[in-house]
Amino acid sequence: MRLEKPEIIHRFDVWHMAKVDMKKLSNSSQSENLVQRGKVKGCEIISLWSMSIINHLYWCAARSNGDGELVEQKWTSILNHFTNVHEGHGN
Repeated sequence: MRLEKPEIIHRFDVWHMAKVDMKKLSNSSQSENLVQRGKVKGCEIISLWSMSIINHLYWCAARSNGDGELVEQKWTSILNHFTNVHEGHGN
């Protein structure tokens, strides 16, 4: 598509990204990923926040008007909030 139809704007599918992230964040025993955030000692609370994190991902995509840089800035701002830093989130 990229080579044959360069005039078409291609974007990541937020639903697929959310599905992968949710699997990583969940504390499900079905997942075989041992480095899973919800299972790492001291990070158990992240699994409680998993739906809010996924909602933030959807919000980032919906409110950025197709601007990939803005999506990334909004998405990474969640790390600052986790560490109780509430300023300096980029543009």
